[in-house]
Amino acid sequence: ESLAWFDIAVADPAYPTRGIALANAGSCAQQAGQPDRAEASWRQALALDSGNVPALSGMASLQFARGRYLDARAFTERWLAVTPADAQGLGLAVQVEQKLGDNAAASRYLLRLQAIPSGSGERLRSAREAAGLSVDDVAARLHMPARVVKSLEAEDWSRLGAPVFVRGQVRSYSRLLGLMTAPMMEALDVGPVEPSRLVSRTHTPK
Repeated sequence: ESLAWFDIAVADPAYPTRGIALANAGSCAQQAGQPDRAEASWRQALALDSGNVPALSGMASLQFARGRYLDARAFTERWLAVTPADAQGLGLAVQVEQKLGDNAAASRYLLRLQAIPSGSGERLRSAREAAGLSVDDVAARLHMPARVVKSLEAEDWSRLGAPVFVRGQVRSYSRLLGLMTAPMMEALDVGPVEPSRLVSRTHTPK
């Protein structure tokens, strides 16, 4: 059903986010066990936007899984050129270089990976700054108050409401910056929010 929806979207040349739809169609096809269809969708997405991170990451992972390590290296390098601090991309780069026998390159990627802040908020802030965006820029693009963006980067969950809303906001922010959402969700350390205590305003006479 999802693939059918994507087929309708990408068939329309005037569709405003056709590249995103193609990248998502590729991911959906990969999850459905259709790697050839996934590759076709990702290549179409990259033809529209050579810096489409979901398509680059999908192609890099697919070529690695197929044992095509030189191709995987090429796509990983393109991926990291767009998002240099992407933990998933750096992790794959380490594996690719190890398969190709370049331990020096693998060590360099590993050092970069270890230097990445572990928290989701720090990752968002680092990626935003790398993209040359201000807090206000992000707020305008995501249609959310700047204070919410600041709270996401500070991991101040108490100001953001229930965990389900926090996860949705982090997911939207990650997509804006071209970060893979799955690793961000794994790094997201948000627990249940304590409900507000209700204080009775009823006066009881003594």
